[in-house]
Amino acid sequence: MKTVPPGVTQSKLRIAILMLNSPNIPNYAHFATVNNYMYAAKHGYDFIVERQPQNVEESWSWDPHNEYVLVWYKPELIKRHLKNYHYVDSDAYFVNGDLNIEDALLKWTENDKCMIFQEDVWRSDFPPDAKVKSGQICAGLVFIKNCPESFRILDTWTHAPHIDPDCVKYKYEHAREQDTIIILKNKYPDWLL
Repeated sequence: MKTVPPGVTQSKLRIAILMLNSPNIPNYAHFATVNNYMYAAKHGYDFIVERQPQNVEESWSWDPHNEYVLVWYKPELIKRHLKNYHYVDSDAYFVNGDLNIEDALLKWTENDKCMIFQEDVWRSDFPPDAKVKSGQICAGLVFIKNCPESFRILDTWTHAPHIDPDCVKYKYEHAREQDTIIILKNKYPDWLL
């Protein structure tokens, strides 16, 4: 049965908007941050922005010589903050400020569903011979419910480039988070439900 920690369930509905602003996207990061801050403030959500992992001693979370370790650090970022919220929305860019998360997304995480993935727009334009095809799971946006299954998936996702033979190549390759989640879903069909 999916439950959230007692301290969270006793409080009002807590939702956070998370962003990971890597140095390689300064212009987009600036405008997206302002946009998402205004959206979060309007709807009463917490807004959290990070620029680097907290644990820079571990090679799986930080490599000062390879930016992609930072860029694709999203699962660990989500895991660290999810424990304080009922729901976390990561990497979204909100176009319609009037649409709130409660009305648009909560219905999709009822019953057994704990995560929603949305395809990145740039993925749809991949050539026919691309490794990843349009319509597959992508981590362009991740909406996650606080439950044990979510933490299990996030742990596996975070460490897959270091322990799964089919994911090791993504330790330093773009798009680490997205292609890793696709491989895990295809390799372990029951892993994401």
